[in-house]
Order: sequence, then structure tokens, then C-alpha cells
Amino acid sequence: TKFIERYHLTPPAERLAAAIEEEDSNYTVTVETPTTDDDAARLLNLWRGCETVALYALPDLSVLCVEWEQDQAHGLTAILRPDRFTGDWNSLLRALFSGDIAKVSHNVKDLHRALLQQGITGDGLIFDTALAAYLLDATAGGYDLDRLFMAYCGAELPAPAHLAAGAFSPLGENPEADAALCSYSSAIAALYEILPAKLEALGLTALHDEMELPLCPVLAEMELHGFKVDTAALRDFGVTLRQRMESLEQEIYALAGEEFNINSPKQLGVILFDKLQLPHGKKTKTGWSTNADILNKLRTEHPVVAKVLEYRHLAKLNSTYAEGLLKAADSDDRIRTRFQMTVTATGRLSSVE
Repeated sequence: TKFIERYHLTPPAERLAAAIEEEDSNYTVTVETPTTDDDAARLLNLWRGCETVALYALPDLSVLCVEWEQDQAHGLTAILRPDRFTGDWNSLLRALFSGDIAKVSHNVKDLHRALLQQGITGDGLIFDTALAAYLLDATAGGYDLDRLFMAYCGAELPAPAHLAAGAFSPLGENPEADAALCSYSSAIAALYEILPAKLEALGLTALHDEMELPLCPVLAEMELHGFKVDTAALRDFGVTLRQRMESLEQEIYALAGEEFNINSPKQLGVILFDKLQLPHGKKTKTGWSTNADILNKLRTEHPVVAKVLEYRHLAKLNSTYAEGLLKAADSDDRIRTRFQMTVTATGRLSSVE
């Protein structure tokens, strides 16, 4: 297709910096960097008249690339950057992400989150190439643009698809980065020519349009909102746990006849199986095994075992919940996660952080 042919046409640095046309016999590409409100108004009017535009954005919205097709022989790409824009950047973003411009993008949930952080509601996002590829193959293991473009278009993008925002400053000084950014929006446009028909063939269009895509802004808002934790109660809970653990330590030492590191499986194994001669011992390369299965078998053999199990239970509660949740809480006493929509093979959500 014209997209694949075009990606191998990395414009020379001086031509990209000057934002002039790069032509081949099949397709003409115009790269533009708008700087004023008048530039933005002209582009916004063009985009409102398009069936769709392809949009790629860096995670912090420091650079956005919008591509649209003027006709079968001519495509246009706009690189939007606040550091190169003298007009009202926030107004430009609000107009671009209004419902009257139909946009195709990649990882729409993350885009919604970035917009919400700037107080902007993302409307008009009609297709997510990452979600579509996930629905088509939930076990692919990854859905970055490089991988998808190779899988569906049979070609490599001209540069790695995860350049830092600093790589794009200023326009023309890093032409490889600028050309890569243009290629990402072009990749989204190319995938949009392919993926919707594949979804339709497998009866997955409604799943994308009516469930997965509408879920993106919901999850983005949940991520930003977080959930409230009672930090004072967690601190009190931690104090209670640690007091009980200190008491258990002394009881364990008394039953063992000596002090040792209760958290050390090796030292615990020596106490249980060498000193106390308890049954059911199982040696490994590093010493006696003291996993939960082994200790549960020994509950009735010696009272120290039940104390050790209780100590481990309280230590887990303390590290995971009392201390763990406090460490995860932000300054407003809320814990925020990152939901992942394209990880599990079963379609359920997972989360990180």
C-alpha cells in the first residue's frame, strides 16, 4: 500500500525542518508544524471535514502527530507541540479532542488519562488500534505499534516507537525522531485500513465499539481518582501487629531455647529439625525446607510451630497492608493504580503499581 511505501521515505533533515513536501511517484506527504491560532483554526476546520484522522501522542502530550488524507495521492501530517505554538495550546487541545473530529489512536485509555490530567475530556476517539489487535489475538504478548505494523502491514517502522519527549526538541534538530513520530501516526492510519474489517469478520466490532472503547475513559478516571485509604487506621493496625509480633518472638525464643532469626528459613530449619528433632523434615540444597506445607504438618508436633505460623501471618499483614498500603498512598491518602486492558488472555483487567 501507499503507507508501506511511504514509511521508507525518511525525509532529509533540512527538508523536514523546513516542513516541505516529500514526494514519490505514488504518494505525496506534507509535514506541517502549526505555530499560531490561525494555523490551528485552519487545521481544525480541515479535520472536522475528514471522515477520520490518525493521532499519535507522547504520554505527556508534549508532542502530538495528526495525519489525514487529502485524497488518494496526497496525505498531510501536522506535528503539534506546545513549545512551538504561540497560540492558546489548551484551546487547541480542547478543539482537537471534541466530538466533532473523529480520531483513531493507539492506547486510548492512556490518552484519556493524559487529557484528564489537563482537565480535558477526550471525545471523538472512535477506534483504538491496540485494543483492536488485542481482541483479534489476546495472546500476542504485546501490542506496540512496531509489532502491529510488522504483523499486519509486513514492514518495519523507521525508528523505535518509544522515544522520550526530549528527543523532539526543537523540530528539525533530531530529524530521526520527528520522522519516527510521523511514522507512528501513519502506522495508526495504515492499521485502521486493516483492523476494522478483521474485527467485523470475527464478530468483534460490537465488543470493541460498545464495551472496550467506552471503558477507556472510565478506567482513566478511576486511575486518576484512586481510592481513599484511612492512613491513621493503617498506622494503628501496624502498631498492633508489630506489638503482637514482638510478643510472639519472645514466646518462640522461649520454646526454642535460644534466640534466632525467625525470618531465616535456614535458621528456623536448624531449630526445628536439628535441635528439636521434629519429623517430616525435607532437605534442599540450601538446608531444611520450612514452607507452609511443611509447617502445617508439624502443628501438632511442637507448640513452637503454631507460633511461627502466626508470626509469619502477622508479618505478611504488616508488610503487605499496614506498611505496603501506606507506601503506595499519595499525599492525599489515595492509592492509584494503572489498569491494563491488553494483558490477560481471558479479557479480564489487570493492574500494576
